[in-house]
Amino acid sequence: MLYRYDMHCHTAEGSACSDFAVKDMVRFYKEHGYDGFTLADHFSGNSTFPGDMPWKDRVDAFYGIYETACEEAYKLGGIQVFFGMEYTLRSRADDMRYALGNDFVIVNLTKEWILENEDAFSLDFNKNFDKIRGAGGFIIHAHPFLEAPWVKSIQLLPRKVDAVEIINGGLDDITNDSAKWYADRYTLPYCAGTDIHHIDHPCLCGIETEEKCNAITDVIDAIRNRKAKVFRRSASEMILK
Repeated sequence: MLYRYDMHCHTAEGSACSDFAVKDMVRFYKEHGYDGFTLADHFSGNSTFPGDMPWKDRVDAFYGIYETACEEAYKLGGIQVFFGMEYTLRSRADDMRYALGNDFVIVNLTKEWILENEDAFSLDFNKNFDKIRGAGGFIIHAHPFLEAPWVKSIQLLPRKVDAVEIINGGLDDITNDSAKWYADRYTLPYCAGTDIHHIDHPCLCGIETEEKCNAITDVIDAIRNRKAKVFRRSASEMILK
């Protein structure tokens, strides 16, 4: 038996680019045969929260989306939700909206640690990624070769990340193949995620494991030890009968 987890999901409550309500997302992933998914709303960049929002208010509101998802998952049963964020490098210290377009999915940070370490999300990302990883944070380089009007330049940080998203459900084969080249060149583990924003996304992605992951640390271990296999399938193919 294989267990499926999507590592890159955006809700309407946390990401300004999404219209997928968090409670609907929990039901959606259960109906499509997933065993869990990771909330990776925009913590900086295209977030629903004001760029200059006080830190505690920002973290409380952001984590509240995860708590809502967990409550819905508990009601439905058979589906797990993992807490994460998509962090975008930015050009201004005083406003979280000033994004450079280079995105990273970060998991395995506690709410308490984030509250106490605002400085770890400042402009000096080379130094602060080390701090995040030192606290147990696992950094996945999301769609590293994305080309879009808001991407100032492509930046590869092979010594600062733990895995590479080699399949992104919203990107073409050339862009995803380039991400795979990057991972292979630096012997970084593979990861995958749908990067879902809308309920009618045509394909679904993620990782498959032979062992059930009861916590995000289990997911990390599977990715790090190359026991997680990436996949991409049509959404209709995965609907449970």
